[in-house]
Amino acid sequence: MKKLSYYENYVFFESLYELTKSGIPLLKSMDIVNTKNKSMVEEVKNQLNNGELLSKALSDTGLFSDTALSIIKTGEWTGNFDLCFEKLYKYYERMTETRKNIITSLFYPAILVFSIFFLLFFINFYFIPQISSLYDMNKNTSAFVSLMFSVSSFSNKYKLESIIFFLSLFIIIYLITSEFFSDKNRLIYVPILSSLIKDYAVSNIIWSYYLMLSSGVDIIKSTDILYHQSKNKTVRVKLKIFLDNIREGNSISTSVKNTGINDDDIYYFVNLGEETGNIDQNLKVLSEMYSKKLNNDIKYIVQIMQPALIIFITVIVGGLMSGLILPMLDYSKFV
Repeated sequence: MKKLSYYENYVFFESLYELTKSGIPLLKSMDIVNTKNKSMVEEVKNQLNNGELLSKALSDTGLFSDTALSIIKTGEWTGNFDLCFEKLYKYYERMTETRKNIITSLFYPAILVFSIFFLLFFINFYFIPQISSLYDMNKNTSAFVSLMFSVSSFSNKYKLESIIFFLSLFIIIYLITSEFFSDKNRLIYVPILSSLIKDYAVSNIIWSYYLMLSSGVDIIKSTDILYHQSKNKTVRVKLKIFLDNIREGNSISTSVKNTGINDDDIYYFVNLGEETGNIDQNLKVLSEMYSKKLNNDIKYIVQIMQPALIIFITVIVGGLMSGLILPMLDYSKFV
């Protein structure tokens, strides 16, 4: 079953936080909680009425992550649900904003890519047929011009079939690229995106550690949850090494070092947190640093993509137009 999105979790837990903070009992809060998933709420309410714990009721829906459930369990131990709900909604708010920033930043490059297809469509179905009468096709023309006219003539003659073909080709390319980019393990080999994926993963993992450790979840349980939740093979390997080191009795900083992570900031903040006994707050600061770095990575990628796409459009359109129009300026061909 598909889990709730970051935004859905954010809305749900923020609403629960505001309600329980105001002194409204948990069961009553479920009657007025802000969520579109009413069937889930009814299922949780029924289990609560039957004496089940909230963590068990939420777990049985199959909609919540192990991280969220572990935080809820600490609320059950301490009786301080509003603090747990506050941490969860702030965590999901942060993840929602990060994803929103990525999507927003890539919106303009996506428009440019769409513009490329629109321009090629316009040139093929409108521009070339308009200028074809200006060419004397009985006389010598370049191979490029002949090819463009042949493609345009064929696609205009079989317009519906051509449109269906190009749409199908576009969909196939989209599905292939979507499948490729959906696997973060492949993205680490893409030069520009590798840094973005790394910073996103590190920021998310460190913030998750902060969330669980500050809520009372021990380091072994936290690591085990993150290991089973992560879909990134590289992250899973590092977490497994870290978990094995912790179980062997090594300190957190030593375990981090033994994972082979080559990041002085991570080692420094973890080591400082151990020395001061305030590791969760140090992880919070570290995660915020990586979050800022992630935003800078996003801006950098967009700054590269935009001029690159504009240059690509200019080269494609300029090449097509010059190849078609410049021969028309050679009036000797039209005498």
